[in-house]
Amino acid sequence: MTQRSWPRRVPLGSPHALVGAAVLVVAMFLAACTGETSVVSTRDLEYVDGHELDIHAPTGVDGLPVVVILHGAGLERRRYEPFARRIAETGAVALNVDWDVLPRNFEEASEQIACAVRFARVRAPGVGGDPERIVLVGHSSAAPWATRAAIVGDEYDGVCAGGDSVADALAILAPSSVPGGWPWEHSLLRQRPGLDVVVVHGADDDVADPLFGRRTAEALSAAGHDARVEIVPGGHFDLVMIPVGLPDGTEPDEAAADRAIEAILELVGDGPS
Repeated sequence: MTQRSWPRRVPLGSPHALVGAAVLVVAMFLAACTGETSVVSTRDLEYVDGHELDIHAPTGVDGLPVVVILHGAGLERRRYEPFARRIAETGAVALNVDWDVLPRNFEEASEQIACAVRFARVRAPGVGGDPERIVLVGHSSAAPWATRAAIVGDEYDGVCAGGDSVADALAILAPSSVPGGWPWEHSLLRQRPGLDVVVVHGADDDVADPLFGRRTAEALSAAGHDARVEIVPGGHFDLVMIPVGLPDGTEPDEAAADRAIEAILELVGDGPS
């Protein structure tokens, strides 16, 4: 497991630096043409019976990474819209997903996530995305379900058969528990070794101890995955730009969200995992 804390330096000749430069060039080009990065939002698309998602995508660009976002418990996808749009403004296609974060059983949750990833692969080319560069993001209590889906997602094909439902990479933001306490067999972590994973946790998180992020990355690394942890300034909800627990009129720390987005896009910047 690799642990990083912000700020950090990236060698100018490294692939990550080149990816960041490419994203910046795209953003600057769009800004020069329009005054700002133009994002088109398509809302309330049904991806499986009774569940919808929104797509936020930059205009005029093709071959972009695709980010599938799973919200945490007690929240809904609408609260994540500013975060999803910021991802799109950065240079990726963002799918903001409505799903049953507290399902009656884990098969139900895993089916929904598998369907969302399949939907992303099918729709990606039509909105400028690359269907082979999909990263699944789980925030807070969504961490166990995102992880399970990224490892064994193709086992769930009863309600939306067809297509690959295993994401190319996994990003876990501020996990609210650790793998040993997740509601499914810990041994499943050893399936599909080699998955690229980043765990991002806020140093000022007062909801879930940053130690949860470190231990999650350690467990995934021990299971054979290429996992690293990023400890960044900010709190539990700053990472996704939601002003939960803040005084009225106080905005979340956008810098924390930007650092989380950078870590997410590094996973798929060079192509499929």
